[in-house]
Amino acid sequence: ALTNFNASVGKSNFTQLSSKFGWEKSPLLELSSKSAKVDLAQLHAWLMQNKAIAKDLEIFKTVNGTVTLQNAKLSGPLFKPGQWRLKSKGSIQNLLVSSPLLPGDLTVTQGSFIFDGDRFKVTNWNTNVGKSSLAGLTANLRWGKTATLTANSGKTVVLLDEIYPWLQSHRTLKQHVKNIQPLKGSLTFQSLAFKGPITADNGSKVNLSGAIEKWHIHSAKFPTDIELTGGDLFFRGTRVDLQETSARFGTSTISRLSLGKQWGKISLFELSTDTANVQIAELYPWLISFETLDKMFKGFNATQGKLALSELDFKGPVG
Repeated sequence: ALTNFNASVGKSNFTQLSSKFGWEKSPLLELSSKSAKVDLAQLHAWLMQNKAIAKDLEIFKTVNGTVTLQNAKLSGPLFKPGQWRLKSKGSIQNLLVSSPLLPGDLTVTQGSFIFDGDRFKVTNWNTNVGKSSLAGLTANLRWGKTATLTANSGKTVVLLDEIYPWLQSHRTLKQHVKNIQPLKGSLTFQSLAFKGPITADNGSKVNLSGAIEKWHIHSAKFPTDIELTGGDLFFRGTRVDLQETSARFGTSTISRLSLGKQWGKISLFELSTDTANVQIAELYPWLISFETLDKMFKGFNATQGKLALSELDFKGPVG
């Protein structure tokens, strides 16, 4: 055993470091440090040399930044780094993570965290993913047979210019946007919550919800931009719902608009509104931008008129 010595490895350093090795049938490693400063790029490169760990870390292409640890304890089987467990509190500075699971680079200027074995928790981080931003992010990542993430944030701004191409490239999620034309604009939430696995093969188990502040959506297929104010978004694996939002496109308005779609062998679509005052010239080009509806309206050309509706309620299968 070695006790209370200082050490440095490359750009990382440790103070009051103690180590203990057990040489029983299963050799054990125990390390503790009063404080430590760790260079993440160096650590990531070293961990990727171990096959057991590399399998879990290969989704992170680039990891940069500096971690400061307090009262860190690392333990586990000496020759099985994949089973090592770290317990520590700490802070992070200038984090940058690149991963195909993300629509852009994740960056954090600074934030605190807790590492406890198979659990990693962050509290009140201000985070950017590409040009999108999340304020007051609190998240809990837990490892196991399937890595799961529970996360909540305050005000969140999502740029469609980034998120839409990412959704189209995602193996599981692209089926939900395959018939939607390229979108631009921004989605602003008052709050956002996520719970579910983070692997691409488990998209059906994802739960996402958000309180909408304001959405601004643009597409070359739409005659005017669409604005949504208020309401809630829910995504539950194979179902997405937009509940009680106010919509405006051009001079047309819809109050308490709710939309829902359920994917399955027979996909279902639901729509309800309180009141709607819609200009046909603004609605018709938007309707035929969808492949299914374009077939329904083939041979028709509506360019004038106005629809005034109240308590509209529709539900039925869609292709």
